[in-house]
This record gives sequence, C-alpha cells and structure tokens, in this order.
Amino acid sequence: MGFFGLELAVDSRVLIPRADSECLVEVGLQFLAARASPSVLDIGTGSGCLLFATLVNHAAAIGLGVDSSAGSLEVAAANCESLGLSSRASFHQGQWLSSLHADPFDLILCNPPYVQPGEELGPGVEEFEPAAALFTPPEDPMWAYRCVLAEVRPFLASDGLLLFEVGAGRVQEVVDLVKAEGFQVGETYPDLAGIPRAVSVSL
Repeated sequence: MGFFGLELAVDSRVLIPRADSECLVEVGLQFLAARASPSVLDIGTGSGCLLFATLVNHAAAIGLGVDSSAGSLEVAAANCESLGLSSRASFHQGQWLSSLHADPFDLILCNPPYVQPGEELGPGVEEFEPAAALFTPPEDPMWAYRCVLAEVRPFLASDGLLLFEVGAGRVQEVVDLVKAEGFQVGETYPDLAGIPRAVSVSL
C-alpha cells in the first residue's frame, strides 16, 4: 500500500493508510525542518505510516510508535524493518500513554478513532479494517481526543507540536475541546479534497 512515497504492508490488523492523512506528515516535516535531531511520537501508530513517512524524510529524526494492539505493532515492526528504520524507530504497547515513561517529544502525531458507529463508510472498510481503530463510543466522537489530551502534556516539549487528524466536519469540536483542556490551538490544515483534516496543538 502506498503512502507518502512509501510502500507499506497492511492487513486486517491495521487501518489502510489514506492519502488524506498525508497532510499530517507534510505539516510535521515543515515543523521539524530546522531541528537537528528531533523526536517523534505516533499515538495509535497502526501500520506506522505517519511515523515512517516522517522519519524517512528527516534523516536525523528518531521515533516511537504506541498502539494498544499487539497485532498492529507486529505489522508496524515488519514495515519498520523493510524500510530500514529499525535503528531509529521503536514501539510500545499500551492504551494511550498511561504506561509510557514521560519524555518530551518535539512532534506528536495522532490519527485517533473518530468515526461514530452507523456513519457511512466506503465499501469494505468496516468488514476489513479494525473497529477499534475506526469507531468512537456511540454518541461520543470526542472520546479519543479527550483521552489523549488528558495524558499528553508531559510528553510534549515546551516548544513542540501535537497534530491531530480530525473527521470531516468535526474541526470546531476538536478546537473547542483543545482550548477547554488548556492547550493552545494553532492552525488547521486541509486534506487533498480541501476538507479541514488536521489541527495543530501546543502547550
């Protein structure tokens, strides 16, 4: 599966990388461009697509991918090996960040579950992609964002950036939540269709 110029192996244990998510990598790389040896945290790494695209395009960056699914981390580790990134990327299994040692990262990437049960999806998505990576609890589309914001503060460098992927039409909800949790909201960024898809957050 192609993503940001990379070929990644995927199966039913992970989401299929989507071109709409590439805007997070583009923004992240612009942010890291002037940093000599930045650190990157990918929350809910899945196949590793966001993390690996960032590391491949910043030769001095190092990264950590976190996921609650052992199967997802197996896929990510295989992709890491095939891309020759094993010396610069590592992985941790855990629910959000609660079991992770708090070191500050320059860039944090997060494509959380943001589809509400019953929302229209493309053909085959619900059948072949993991529900845990897709769906929020019923009637609670901000659940994953709240979980991340509750734990992320000690992991974000004072001059670092957190980038959230956001479901279509939900940018304002995420922005309002980020502000309510005491973080600074930066810019929003569109995907290939011009739909606001990423929100930048800082301390």
